[in-house]
Amino acid sequence: MTLTAAQKQEDSMPTVALVGRVNVGKSTLFNVITGKYSAIVTDVAGTTRTSNRAIAYWRGQPIRFIDTGGMVAPPDDPFAEDVIHQVNLAIEQADVIVFVIDVRAPLDHDDKRMALKLQNSDKKVILTANKADTMQLTTEVHQQKWRALGFGDPQAVSATTGKGVGDLLDVIHEELDLTDAPMQELPEDTVKIALIGKPNVGKSSLFNELIGEDAVIVSEIAHTTRETFDTLVEWEGHHFLFIDTAGIRKKGRVEKGIEQKGVTQSINQIKEADVILFVLDSSEPISSQDKHLAGLIEDSKKPIIIVANKWDLTQEGHEDFSFLRITDKSQKYNDAREHYLQYITRIFKFVRFAPIVYLSALTGKHVLRLFPMIEKIDHERKKWIDPVELEEAFEKIKRKHLPTKGKGVRHPQIFSIKQIAISPPVFELKLKAKTDLHETYLRYLQRQIRRVFGFEGVPMVFYIKK
Repeated sequence: MTLTAAQKQEDSMPTVALVGRVNVGKSTLFNVITGKYSAIVTDVAGTTRTSNRAIAYWRGQPIRFIDTGGMVAPPDDPFAEDVIHQVNLAIEQADVIVFVIDVRAPLDHDDKRMALKLQNSDKKVILTANKADTMQLTTEVHQQKWRALGFGDPQAVSATTGKGVGDLLDVIHEELDLTDAPMQELPEDTVKIALIGKPNVGKSSLFNELIGEDAVIVSEIAHTTRETFDTLVEWEGHHFLFIDTAGIRKKGRVEKGIEQKGVTQSINQIKEADVILFVLDSSEPISSQDKHLAGLIEDSKKPIIIVANKWDLTQEGHEDFSFLRITDKSQKYNDAREHYLQYITRIFKFVRFAPIVYLSALTGKHVLRLFPMIEKIDHERKKWIDPVELEEAFEKIKRKHLPTKGKGVRHPQIFSIKQIAISPPVFELKLKAKTDLHETYLRYLQRQIRRVFGFEGVPMVFYIKK
């Protein structure tokens, strides 16, 4: 038989097989990844009789996925022998195998038999714990019984909600080693962007949605520009480099060392970036990990856009949102943004100057709003204020509210103000000797300068010179 060009291309694609015992949710996971609903999904064990195949794109790269039936079929299944043959064929064709288990079920003999078979296959195996629908179930992937299978801690996913699927695809992408193109120079107008957020807030899904939009062009040098997973995209003639976005999958876990590695990864991304996208899960309360990352961003003095992801859950009323202190349930849809803004303003100082984009990476709703917002913030961080205009505005600000003293007894006097740097904007205040400004006056000064000159999303720094 002669292969067509399309068949040759598909045969040369990296291939991933989903295997596991019956009823662990392989077909549901396959459907979520590929976006195709051709596989039969029921609660009846052994429903998937043959291998379903589909091509999915992740980080601009095509990957062929194979869904298989349960390796250990029910004893009365007349198709058991055929199912086993199909599974063996899929394992043979695969470059990477996703071994799916049910985190809610005990480890049984069938799981162990499958693990032994995969260990003997000499293939790369990613152990994946499906049905981790709650936070408690997600933490159970670290139990010793799963490590006994010989593939380390599983990747926690929930195929029914999509939680953790983006992180799993990042692991697959890394294991397939799809990043061997030569390095090239960046366009001069390139804005470097880092997606920062705790695990499972949807960073990977958001990134994939950004580069998957019809209006976005993924460059031929995507994934290879400077670091292994940097990705260059073009939108309306403007260039955006997403920094090491594959690194965001590396979760901070309970184990010492792995958690520190996740923090180090975030610090490095922040240092490299021109603009930070701080991704939050708007369906959950702010956690200590969110606060820690926020502190890193605030200390960096980098421009920031807050991304309230999973906003579709808010509008559809899937959560109770008691943490927003909404007493009237009728307010959920109309006033959710206002309540969420008030909620995070109480926690994060930079919310007062950072724009917020409410979106859903899962549905793609409002994702494209990020590109013009990034463009705007990039312009704001490079802004130089005309010295004359700055002095004139400053005189009006002082007349409205005289400087208040900090330490000491002498009343402060500010002789002049000038901008001495950009990105972030730094302002030098020349102050009367042996006097000091109260920090509340510096906050007032910052608010007034923003009111006149903008600087949306950009932190400001004041340098006192006496």
